[in-house]
Amino acid sequence: MFVLVSLRDTVVIKPNYIGSNMKEIIEQELNSRLCSKVIYKVGLCISLWDILKVEESFISDVDGSYYTTVSFRIVCFRPFIDEILIGIVKSLSKTGLRVSLNFFDDIFIPAEKLRSPSRYDYEQNAWIWEYAYEGETAELRIDKHDTIRFRVVEEIWCDPNPDNDKTICSTSNDPSGYSDGNSDSLTESKAPYTIIGSVVADGLGVTCWWVS
Repeated sequence: MFVLVSLRDTVVIKPNYIGSNMKEIIEQELNSRLCSKVIYKVGLCISLWDILKVEESFISDVDGSYYTTVSFRIVCFRPFIDEILIGIVKSLSKTGLRVSLNFFDDIFIPAEKLRSPSRYDYEQNAWIWEYAYEGETAELRIDKHDTIRFRVVEEIWCDPNPDNDKTICSTSNDPSGYSDGNSDSLTESKAPYTIIGSVVADGLGVTCWWVS
């Protein structure tokens, strides 16, 4: 779920901080700028891990700021394909489910990745799996706020700074409505990083389904 990523970047330190503990100031600046941000095809930055190297620096003759290139490692959220995660159902629509991990909300389970046969109940805003066993059928529900176990099947990345000034996504898959049930395309949502999940396997789905 979490990976340690090595990065290299230039840190700008304002003149009023020069003379302070530079390592602490650099750490604070990196955490402030990167934490809770998505880096394209890297992941969601969680926290600075350590600083590997502070390279040569120079002071700007324009504003007196201190510019230094830093190599560092940062903890990022980026689950691998086929990894099993547990989240909370945040919203439902006819197109599928939106799931939250509390610190990350852009997880979508499309209708075709639910157990079959399933149907969406518009009146109750719930998905229902019609589970057949020994000649009988039970209706197993998925409701808002349910705890759900799912498998990661795909990542969707949207580049916020493409060459043609339009948001470009790295896949043609279209999780319509994953943000609010009304989006017509992935590019309208503009989420920089989206995880596509599936519950099509025994043990996956609402966790209470599998309690013996």
